[in-house]
Amino acid sequence: MIIQELNNIENEVTEYQLKQYIDPLFLFFKDKINDLYYNTHKSEARNDIAKKSFEEKMKIEILDALNRFFIKKRYQFSDRNIHSYLITVIDRLSKKVYWDLNLTAKRSAKLVCPACKFLNVKSFLVKNNNLYECLICENEIINDQKLIDNDISNKFNVEPKIKLRKCFQKHSKIGYGCLDCKKFIPDSLVYNEVIFCPYLDCCFVSNISELSRMAHPLSMEVQKKVLSLEMDADSAKKEKLIDEIKNSSMISNSSMEVNEEIRENIYLLKSIINKIYKKVETSNKISNIQRKQMCLAYLNILAEFPQEMVSYLIYRSHSYGIPIQSFIFQQYVLNINKIIPFNYFKNNKEQTICSVLDKDLNLFWGVSEFETEVNNKNIIPNKTKELYIGGNDMKNYGPCYFGEILNITDLSTNLSITDQVQHTTFSKIVMNKCVEPGTKVYVKHHRIPSHYELGSLVTLQRLRKIIVDNVKKQKDL
Repeated sequence: MIIQELNNIENEVTEYQLKQYIDPLFLFFKDKINDLYYNTHKSEARNDIAKKSFEEKMKIEILDALNRFFIKKRYQFSDRNIHSYLITVIDRLSKKVYWDLNLTAKRSAKLVCPACKFLNVKSFLVKNNNLYECLICENEIINDQKLIDNDISNKFNVEPKIKLRKCFQKHSKIGYGCLDCKKFIPDSLVYNEVIFCPYLDCCFVSNISELSRMAHPLSMEVQKKVLSLEMDADSAKKEKLIDEIKNSSMISNSSMEVNEEIRENIYLLKSIINKIYKKVETSNKISNIQRKQMCLAYLNILAEFPQEMVSYLIYRSHSYGIPIQSFIFQQYVLNINKIIPFNYFKNNKEQTICSVLDKDLNLFWGVSEFETEVNNKNIIPNKTKELYIGGNDMKNYGPCYFGEILNITDLSTNLSITDQVQHTTFSKIVMNKCVEPGTKVYVKHHRIPSHYELGSLVTLQRLRKIIVDNVKKQKDL
């Protein structure tokens, strides 16, 4: 296998030697490259010249990537995996081509959090007076501290990450380049003309007079307009461009005013959720623990999908098209998993939650398994055998929802393809394009009842109502 052959390289190589891998690599990634071509060239997908040009660009980019990996960076002497590196390079080129071709997409360079980048997370920063703030760092510090509070043995592994995130939770845009690791160090870390490198793989300390200025890390953000399909009187489909800002009454005279209103709304939501979190009683009742973890889930998703959460909570719209409620619930499950095991009081007696299936936690209703196949839209439908039947009239609400995906196995190879999940909603699993339609799969998951007024979904819905009510009060002031 070509990838294994490249990963086995343990010596110096030349560009001439690397060129022999271009065609085999192109064949290896051919399906992915074809998918990316059709996604980026929708209007001219059948244009042979455009496709040939895209393929040639991809081959040049693959060669450049091999040169960087083996000659410039010499990653063959580290534990870096060439497969994930090439996937990133191919994806980035397709995005660049998309930006160049798609006139309905606006791109802008935004500051990203260096700590999150170091920890392999992408987080855009929000300006707060003269400093820049990372919402993900702020929330992860709280979560990681809870890990230590619950089990002191976690301190050795978790505390260094907390220290790193605290350096970038709020930091300056101006900074310096570390002479050892070459990463960005913010000016806000300077003390008595001395600065230290905060990254976990570096221990550099120096007087700032010895360092050169370095630009803050940036990343491109694409802002798309939303396409909706409407039916006219003759039932013919019309494409209509909808300006999301206009639909949510965020019209302004300039893009700067729009961005300012978005920032204000993000801060409004953040402050409301933080106040709700702080008002939750500190006693170790399980309901209080659940409310706090749900608040943190809202904050986590607000940091990751700020515009979508503004649309969902302030304008009460789902027009961004992503399953935001599912994402919040999945984040809540992650948060609960992080703090397990934990103690709580029931009937004045201390109890311990050791599993997500504990009945007192009321998170999942059990484990479900089924076999089905990936449909032509790369979706695994919900074929859960267990049904939810309830209510005064004992109504059949259909198959239980997906609560947490445990495993997805390709039955033809008996290998797990869980890592090929693009995203999950309560009722379907969307797979990456590399998973062929018709693939027979075995799915194992934790199930939840198919009703929004049961289990942890009640906590999610109630918290949303409290947030929405608080937003209305603030807006009416």
